[in-house]
Amino acid sequence: MTDGIARAECEALARALPHGLALRDLKTHGYCGRLHRVARFVRGEGDDFVQFVLVPGGQVLLGFNGDDFKPSDWQIESFSCSAKEYDLDPSIRRFVDTQTSPRRTADIRPVLVEIEAKEVRMQLNLNPAGEASSLCAETTMPDVERRLSETGMRLLTCDEWEHACGAEAATLFRWGDDTPIDFYPTDTCAEDRALKRAWVLSRGPLAYETPPPKWDLHLRPNVFGLSIATNPYELELVSDGPRALGGDGGCNICGGAGFFLGWLPLATAFRDPYGEPIKPDQNIADNYHRVRRAISID
Repeated sequence: MTDGIARAECEALARALPHGLALRDLKTHGYCGRLHRVARFVRGEGDDFVQFVLVPGGQVLLGFNGDDFKPSDWQIESFSCSAKEYDLDPSIRRFVDTQTSPRRTADIRPVLVEIEAKEVRMQLNLNPAGEASSLCAETTMPDVERRLSETGMRLLTCDEWEHACGAEAATLFRWGDDTPIDFYPTDTCAEDRALKRAWVLSRGPLAYETPPPKWDLHLRPNVFGLSIATNPYELELVSDGPRALGGDGGCNICGGAGFFLGWLPLATAFRDPYGEPIKPDQNIADNYHRVRRAISID
């Protein structure tokens, strides 16, 4: 399809949907050796503008097979130390298999997906008219889904989220199989980890300035132009399955696990075997849960 035809179809889509969308641009975007023509839409909300991208559908490949993982020597060494300390399966590939959803194909419909996920309270502080409204002290999954439905939006399903994150990448992570050797996703480099530790131990007086990133593939927009699975502490709500994906709530990092285990929760198909699915009456109005809105295309 030519750019002209694609642009015309995207503009027609924006006009057809009752969400006040406008096509912002249609550009080819590259990520880790892969290219995709990204259609970005904008929507005014109060004094702000939010962006959505069109995530294509079709029969897509999801999940991961641990036998396909190609770990580096340092990842094997890092995991070996963690396996001994925490009495885990000594095989890194078998362990990865227990931490990821199984390989499968699924029929996915095209959907408009918000580029940035926002903390629950921040995301839901607008009613359909775009006017500020207050939230109660506690917010549950039914609350979130009801408020999204009122605006003609919804959460992604597990399958949709995996597809939006990995775009059928054959590797463990959307960027490949490798991860940094000496720092976590919450740091910019090994020096950053040391500076943060020194700052904490000084109880504030020590000046702290974030060093330039040595590795930022997890922070860059993915193939579809989404900022997604960037921080293991931040879980994105989904409409089924475990009801949250994209991390482990920071359990591995906070628990002092090795660097490979600190990065593993950002794997596209990651499933925490120890995590409990979110219950209907569970309070999710905290700083860990994020809402990424989706707009169905009929």
